[in-house]
Amino acid sequence: MIAGQKFEAPVMPWPVPSAKMIEKWTQRHQAFKTFSAAYMSAQRRMLVVAQLPPEDRFEEFEKICFQRCIAPTTAETYWTTLLSIQRSLCLDVSEADTRITRIIKARSVAFPTNFPTPASLSDVESLVKVFNNEFPSLVAVMTLTFILGQRISDMVQLSVTDLEVQEKFLLITVRRGKTFTTAKPYTLWLRRHTFPTEELIEVAARSRKANRMFLLTETNSEAERAKVLNVIKDLLFSVNDNLELRSIRRGGLHLMAQNGHPLTTILNFSRHADQDMLMRYLDWGKVSTDHREEMLAVVDDSMCALVRTIPNAKTV
Repeated sequence: MIAGQKFEAPVMPWPVPSAKMIEKWTQRHQAFKTFSAAYMSAQRRMLVVAQLPPEDRFEEFEKICFQRCIAPTTAETYWTTLLSIQRSLCLDVSEADTRITRIIKARSVAFPTNFPTPASLSDVESLVKVFNNEFPSLVAVMTLTFILGQRISDMVQLSVTDLEVQEKFLLITVRRGKTFTTAKPYTLWLRRHTFPTEELIEVAARSRKANRMFLLTETNSEAERAKVLNVIKDLLFSVNDNLELRSIRRGGLHLMAQNGHPLTTILNFSRHADQDMLMRYLDWGKVSTDHREEMLAVVDDSMCALVRTIPNAKTV
């Protein structure tokens, strides 16, 4: 499996934790109940492992992953989730947890990941042509997400006050979303009198008129965002059935890399913690023309030296 071999996962229910563990989980501090529903669902699945003595958890975790044919990348996510449960429920930990985490991360890195299909310029063009009249607000936000390489889940949380209209620019301050428990707000720019800038300004105006604080929802609740994202998912699928929500951001960042912009510049948009994480998003650098040319310049020098040194080394 670590080499990328795919196996069909058997259909089976997740193991059920003990009543005592469920009670402990239910009575956890209210602050630990503020995660997304999807994340808390993953935590719930790991309770059956968390209830075991610390020294037995890894063996049971490996058994579950093997039985369910869980990919190493997904296993890393579940292991991280298990560690978070240990902290939130004040459970005893194993002295081997740090070493186990390294092993699981190494497996995850070695696993050939099937990345989401990146949205292309033609995909975005189709979205605008087909849906701009019926869903102008959604199409504007989707196009914004693509152009700026942002997470669509973050962009649907933009508020009216996050947009600042100037004579020549539209400033967008991002301050809500996936990473904002640790990240700080940052600002992005769009030029005025272009699409989707003017449409976004209209979206904000319509929200103000309706006394809404947010561009696409009333209160930015998880249920409201899920409803909006489901519509966006359907729009994407209708123009290309290989696309998913993550395709918009990936396509935008790929376009930046293909246009030759350096990784340090792209990081200003992607807001990844470091270049290593960005490289993964760029299919391990395959689509970064700046990175390609930088490396090929070094390789070309080495090849020239090889040709001068070794007879018949030059290829035809």
